[in-house]
Amino acid sequence: AAAAAAAAAAAAAAAAAAAATAAADNDADAESDPAAERVVAVLLALRTLRRYDFGYVPLLDVAKRSVVPLLDDGRVRIREEAAATLVALLHRAYARMTGASSDRRAAAALV
Repeated sequence: AAAAAAAAAAAAAAAAAAAATAAADNDADAESDPAAERVVAVLLALRTLRRYDFGYVPLLDVAKRSVVPLLDDGRVRIREEAAATLVALLHRAYARMTGASSDRRAAAALV
C-alpha cells in the first residue's frame, strides 16, 4: 500500500512537472498575468520534486524529461530551482545506489 501511494505521488509530481513545463511553453490567455502563473506553477512543481520524499520511486527519467530542459529557461529563478532539484534527485539516487546514508541535512546542504 505504501509503495502504491509513493508511486501515485511520484506520478502526480511527474504530471505536475510536465504540466508546468508545458504551461511555461503555452501562450494561452488567463484571467491574470499568465506569465506569472506559469512561473509559479513551474517553481511549485520543481520544489515538490525536490522536497517530497518519494521513497524508492525512480525519478531520474522524470528529471531527464521535465527538469533538465528547464536549465535553459530564460528566467534565472527557474534555472536555479531546476538545478537545485536535479542535485537533490541525483543525491538521493546516488545514496540509494551506493547504500550511502541519505541524511536530509546533508541533502539540504547541497541545495
